[in-house]
Amino acid sequence: ARLDVNFRIDKGDLVYIEIGWNGISEKEISVYTTAGELVASLSSGEVREISDGQYYWSGKSFSGQPAGSGVYIIRIYAGNLFGSTESRIIKVAVIK
Repeated sequence: ARLDVNFRIDKGDLVYIEIGWNGISEKEISVYTTAGELVASLSSGEVREISDGQYYWSGKSFSGQPAGSGVYIIRIYAGNLFGSTESRIIKVAVIK
């Protein structure tokens, strides 16, 4: 499994993530506070896919409320059919 990740922040709180999922069959993107609280995820719908390998997080939590200003940890997990896994961690600052 090979996991290439790039990201950018647009308009203050939209986080765009581009991921090269080469050879990946299992994937998850999760957003956490620095205290470890899960705020949003791909599997629950707060992180959305724009097109193949392109995703965005709108800065909203599970409740639909805007997440506050601060630093967030985005964990990107990938796995393949052969049991190989890989993760990437990126830190983003959301300023409103």
